[in-house]
Parts: sequence; structure tokens; C-alpha cells
Amino acid sequence: MRTAHEGRRAATLAEARSKEARLFFSSAPALTNRLIGGWAVFETEFASYTSGMGVGGLSTAGYAGYDTAIIHNAVTTDNVRIGTIGATT
Repeated sequence: MRTAHEGRRAATLAEARSKEARLFFSSAPALTNRLIGGWAVFETEFASYTSGMGVGGLSTAGYAGYDTAIIHNAVTTDNVRIGTIGATT
């Protein structure tokens, strides 16, 4: 049984995307901080939505990107990705 907030892997959407298939909503979802929700992913990225392209991964071509703040300077509304390994002080 699936729960209401269980994550769904959308790899099949990404694979179909190369064949020009896209997922659109009849009513665009309300985005919070550019995300459909923390539970929604597209391949390995959080899922976002645009009316012209449908569902796609945050920071992929045509979609909103991650914020540029480093993690210890980020605020609660930032979408931050840790891209490099480093030491903390």
C-alpha cells in the first residue's frame, strides 16, 4: 500500500522525455520554493513544473535552479545542493 507522501521515482518520465513525452497537469501544481514538493523527484533531482515543459528536474534546462548560497549561509526557503566535499570549521 502506498502512502500519500511516498516518493515516486520518475525515471520512466525522463526516459520517455527523450521521445518527446512529457507530463502536464490540467491545473498547474502550486510550487513551494520552486518545488512540487519535497516528496516529488525527477530522476535524482527534486521535481519542478513549468506550464511550457511540464514536470522536470530542478536545475535542468528550462527549469528553476538551485540557490547559490552555501549551506551554512542558506535560509529556509533556499534550495541548496552540496556539490563538493570540504572541511567545516
